[in-house]
Amino acid sequence: MSKKLSSIFVLTIFVLATVLAGCSSSKNNTSSANETNTQKQETAKPVTIKLGMWSSSPAEKKIVDDQIAKFKEKYPNIDVQIETIVGDYMQKLQTELASNTAPDIFYLDSMPAPQLMSSGVLEPLDDYIKKYNVDVNDFEPALLSAFQWEGKTYGLPKDFNTLALFYNKDMFKAAGINEPPKTWEELRDVAKKLTKDGVKGLVLSADLARFDAFINQNGGSVYQGWKSYFKSARECTSS
Repeated sequence: MSKKLSSIFVLTIFVLATVLAGCSSSKNNTSSANETNTQKQETAKPVTIKLGMWSSSPAEKKIVDDQIAKFKEKYPNIDVQIETIVGDYMQKLQTELASNTAPDIFYLDSMPAPQLMSSGVLEPLDDYIKKYNVDVNDFEPALLSAFQWEGKTYGLPKDFNTLALFYNKDMFKAAGINEPPKTWEELRDVAKKLTKDGVKGLVLSADLARFDAFINQNGGSVYQGWKSYFKSARECTSS
């Protein structure tokens, strides 16, 4: 995670904490001076927020702990408690959302994001992004757009990863393959050569985040607009 993304992630915590702290502000304060004073008083009160996350490794947990420690130095009145969700992350999160016990802020993958954004359970961040001068140009447009819905922004991307192809050098050598494949055609040919004696030449996780890249690279699509379009995906993968 880059330093720029890390700082924005911490700011996101602050933005949402301010939402929680300010929820009891009086609606009768009409002057800007009174509103400013009320905000200062509310944000000075002790506040506890819960951060929901998955943890892929101790290294990732340490990054978040370090961020929270830095955040705590600047905002000592805000206590951030971590809830590490194990097992089926989305199943647990959806259950908690339905029972109003979900974390105040939480990790959310880009794929299920439209489901939650369209259901109205998330707080738009646009007013806070403007208020705290968050430069959204710091983010890759494709990453930011994954957390936008009907003109509003519901999340800020903290990181992303890329897919990599791992291969068995000994198997390649035995099959007379000198270099790893660099194109779709080469990958398909190599996979066919390696598929023998009960061994599959190419194995993918049964996860849309993994096989969707191959479908798109081969000209297919899982969605057409907002509708499922698996017919196209089947045609491409079977060709």
